[in-house]
Amino acid sequence: MRITEKAWAEYVSRLARLCERAGQEMAGYLEQHGTADAQAVAAYACALVQKYGAGSAELCCQMYDAAAALAGAAVPPAEPAAPAEYGEVAGMVHSVQGSGPLLQSGVKRFVKQAGADTTLQNALRDGAEFAWVPHGDTCAFCLTLASRGWQRASKKALKNGHAEHIHPNCDCEYAVRFDGKSGVAGYDPEEYLAQYNAAGGDINALRRAQYAKSRERINAQKRAAYAEQHRRRIGAQGQEIIDKPTYSRLTRTFLNDGGVIVRGEDAARHLEGQGAYASYVNGGKIAFIRDDATVSDVLEEMYHAEQDRKNMFSDCSYSEMMLRREIDAQRYLLSVAEKYKIPVEETETTRRNLVAYEARLEQILRDGAGDEK
Repeated sequence: MRITEKAWAEYVSRLARLCERAGQEMAGYLEQHGTADAQAVAAYACALVQKYGAGSAELCCQMYDAAAALAGAAVPPAEPAAPAEYGEVAGMVHSVQGSGPLLQSGVKRFVKQAGADTTLQNALRDGAEFAWVPHGDTCAFCLTLASRGWQRASKKALKNGHAEHIHPNCDCEYAVRFDGKSGVAGYDPEEYLAQYNAAGGDINALRRAQYAKSRERINAQKRAAYAEQHRRRIGAQGQEIIDKPTYSRLTRTFLNDGGVIVRGEDAARHLEGQGAYASYVNGGKIAFIRDDATVSDVLEEMYHAEQDRKNMFSDCSYSEMMLRREIDAQRYLLSVAEKYKIPVEETETTRRNLVAYEARLEQILRDGAGDEK
């Protein structure tokens, strides 16, 4: 008997969702806190690995027990492998040197590894066979592993207690069998071996062949993913909400310099009374940014943070300093409108703000209020 393709696909999908959720939460943390505090990043990454790695291990226990029941194997219930510990996660954090995408991938890989460790460690305990089963857009490396077919579990399959060959953004998984004939529907190691042999046993040649066969589809997927990532959603007031890549790029310097950005419900409550989508606290290195803020909103507050860092116009009275900073910020927004594809409506609002701030500055200078300290 075999595990059906539907059951296997659901199993793989659930594991993939755990890895993806861990990666998303890591990205959310980095978006808010940056990577400057490596110790804090490592602690958060380790917490994610422990939480979602435990879930990954439990799912693999369930599939292992299901395979044993299918074969009528008299083996003890599967035991979950321990997720990676702090030292391993911290080593990963140090090795990627603050790269957000690599930190996400590292966390996802550790979560996936916990499940793979569970399958192989129990297979070794029970003398079961294992196979690497491809899923989705399988890379040449995974096809090569899959071509090896079913293998008796041994210590060689584990390195320092861990499953080898685990890499991020991969939905392939280990399967087990106990009777030499059960398996997973759709898994055909002979087909994969034929592809490997057709490439002359050269994994790079196989990689080129795989890419040539799927080039257009892969490129179309990449274009669609890029477009979706950079698509600006429309807010309740008709504003174009800043996309995540642009937000990350604009706030990176501020966060790496120790700045703090408050978002979500806390930011919305703080800004509600101000009628604003974002604000910066002078002298506090704290910015409040609503989730539906625009590019202009984020650009302006990050520019105010830069003004604060440089003490711009600090030789003026407080009221004059603040107005001059606002005027300077509005002129900056106008200068980069084309670069950041700021909508015409936002640019017109910036022009009106500039005129209003200039008029107020002229008024306080005429009245002498600008001399007050």
